[in-house]
Amino acid sequence: MAGFTWRSSRCASVLLVACGGHATQPTAQHSPRPGWGARVALAIDVHAQQPLDDFPVPIRITPDRIEPKRYAADGHDLRFTDASGVDLPFEIESISPTRGALVWLRVPHFDGAGPTRLTMYFDNPKAPYLAGSESRTVWRAGFAGVFHCIEDGVDSSPVEDATAVTGTNPAEGVFGAAFYFGTKKVDAVTATIPKLAGDATLCAWVRTDGIDGSARIAGAPGFAIDRERGGIRCNQALAANALAVDAWRYACCVHHAGIDMVFVDGVPASKPSHSAGAGATAFEVGGAHGDVPAKRFAGAIDEVRISSVARDPAWLAAEVATRGDVVGFGAIESL
Repeated sequence: MAGFTWRSSRCASVLLVACGGHATQPTAQHSPRPGWGARVALAIDVHAQQPLDDFPVPIRITPDRIEPKRYAADGHDLRFTDASGVDLPFEIESISPTRGALVWLRVPHFDGAGPTRLTMYFDNPKAPYLAGSESRTVWRAGFAGVFHCIEDGVDSSPVEDATAVTGTNPAEGVFGAAFYFGTKKVDAVTATIPKLAGDATLCAWVRTDGIDGSARIAGAPGFAIDRERGGIRCNQALAANALAVDAWRYACCVHHAGIDMVFVDGVPASKPSHSAGAGATAFEVGGAHGDVPAKRFAGAIDEVRISSVARDPAWLAAEVATRGDVVGFGAIESL
């Protein structure tokens, strides 16, 4: 996306002395956010097909955009505001001096009519730390579980599901790091999720090593995404030939009014199929409970999300769009 800037709010201080006249006093400078040393304009466009509210967007702060030394090593001085100057919640998934930061930001509204304009502030060593609970509100739009597939597999949603990780290895994901699941041992992420009654959505980015046989990708008994050879199955709903070896796919199952539907990369890919929907609370990524290692999933999985609402096609399409570069950065303005 093309960059852009504000018309600077900082006027140059000029001392004018006329012959026999008086010097004018420099205009006082006021930072729009006292204590912060810099800001940058953001233009975010997820190509929304209809209005979206409370939508999480990944902000990739790469070193070529902003030098990591300009913000705190742990990112605690980052702030994001809307056009009115209201702070927006964000979660830092990863941060390093070599790769920069990956931040998930909750954007209050996309109207589908072009980019949403926001502002990012940084460069304040004395910035107060935000409460951990604030980062969880990034995922308040019906999320019942959000697993970035990094480190201890913690759930980032407001529900704070209890989780555990067995085995697994780090892998390059769609947004940041992901988990690689092998079959020689039981590699798994397990969680206890709330019982979902009624509508629900389960999504995961998947890169499979092979397409032989079947294996559980993620889910709980009664509501799960499975690899069925080269297809993706949710109960009786099947998207045939949806997977390819070593290629990322965004696999989703949407349960609405007793009907399951599989979406692949944001597009409906199966016939509607009746089911009872979610019931169990024992959730697992990388296999089904009790499976022997040889029957478990082999490949990488990233960004597993469970929602207590049925996501519509516009929402899923926008999630797929965030894999690309949907954020435009303006020029850095010193304050």
